[in-house]
Formats: sequence, C-alpha cells, structure tokens
Amino acid sequence: MTRPRNPKLRRAPLRVALCQLRFPIRLGFGDLDVRPIQDEISSRYPRTDREVQQLFQITPERVEQMQTPEMVYRLRSEEGEWIVTMTSSFVTLETTKYSRFHEFLERWIEILDTTTRHLGLERQERLGLRYVNELAVPEAASVTSALQLVIRPELLGLIGAEPLIEEPISSLQEFRFRHKSGMATLRHGLQRNDRDEAVYLVDIDVYDDAPRPLDREEQLSSLKQFNKTAYDLFRSSVTEEQFRSFEPEEEAQNAA
Repeated sequence: MTRPRNPKLRRAPLRVALCQLRFPIRLGFGDLDVRPIQDEISSRYPRTDREVQQLFQITPERVEQMQTPEMVYRLRSEEGEWIVTMTSSFVTLETTKYSRFHEFLERWIEILDTTTRHLGLERQERLGLRYVNELAVPEAASVTSALQLVIRPELLGLIGAEPLIEEPISSLQEFRFRHKSGMATLRHGLQRNDRDEAVYLVDIDVYDDAPRPLDREEQLSSLKQFNKTAYDLFRSSVTEEQFRSFEPEEEAQNAA
C-alpha cells in the first residue's frame, strides 16, 4: 500500500510555530535549575535572558496581583528565530523559521529530554502544538470578495452572506472541539498585522490537557497526531486556489 503523503508548503503563511509542555509547578524554581539546561543546549541557543513576570488572579469580584512573581527564562538561537522559554510550570519551543515538522520535532525532543532529566519531570499537565498563520488579503473590489478568494465560505459566516456586511474591518471567531488525541481550538478572523496590513488569521492549537505520567514515546506519538490534525484544519480552512498559491510539494509522511 502506498504510504500517505504530506505536502510541504514552499510559500507557507506560517508566522510562528510552538510546542509547550506544562508540568506540576516546581517550588523555588530559579537559576540553579536552568543553568545545567542552558549549558547543555548552548550550542543551539547561546543567547539567554530572564525577566520577572508578575502574575494576576482574576476572580468574579476583582483582579488581584499574586504575591510571588514568576521568573521567566528565554534561551535564543543566534539569530533569535528559535526560542526556548522556561518557567516553574512549563517549557516552550517556538520558532519563526519553521521548515518541516521532523526538524521541529527533533529540536523538541532535545528540549524534552534535557528538561526532563535536569528537572526530574515525571508528570505532564498539558501538551500542545500550535501554528499561527497570517494569510495576505489580496486586492479586490471589496474586502468581502477578497476574503472569498482566500477563506472557505463556511468560516466567513455572515461576511458575504449578509448584504449589510460588505466591508468588514475586523473579525475573530473561536471554535473548540474534541478529536481522538485530545482537544483543538481554531481561532480565525480578519486582523491587522504589525505593518498595519489586512491579513486573515488562522490560529490552530491542538492539545491534550489531561494530567498524566510523562511518557516520552506517548508524547511524541501525540505530537505527530497533533500535527496531522493541525494540517487538516488548516487545509480545510482555505480555498483550493489559495492552497495552490502556497506551492505545495508532496513528500513522504515520515519526512514531513
């Protein structure tokens, strides 16, 4: 039987990709915990900075500042395109230079193994894989007609279906659902990027938030499934014409 194949998008609209592992909070987390991790991965992430992040607790009555601030450590690649973020309760790998999933997964395995070993992690609270895409809105007679070239009508909803909504300025919708490996959240809508250009955001977060013992092989299997789910969601969000504009190249699934 021919193995299924995944396309690599030569002109992918991906802005950032990230993977995050949440674990039970480590009391007293600080420099001494991060130092051996920093030493071990310094060849890839030579730049380090840290900051104190004040946390807030939101209750129905008020928003109050927590007494203990959170120390956040960021280890960056030389060009800053890959970042490892660590706190007392999570570790995240993010990149603005995503190429193939196998490369991203290989870097995550390094972070997972190093962090697990030095912090003695035995449980996970949440595992998530997230892709944030920004699709350029082409020039057209109207915003609505432009969006209809990019996004499938099922996602646009009232835009284009309701005559009163011909020139939308911004929109944002969120859809959450369960799938066989956990949960997924799709956030999408018309936004303005950092250059004040109109873009359509397709933000896909696939995750498992069921607390469990940390199992390396199970986690890697989950991430592969998360990646497939995220791709399927993205593929079903855009029009055929728009997808072809990303110049997909077929490649073997195990090398995607």
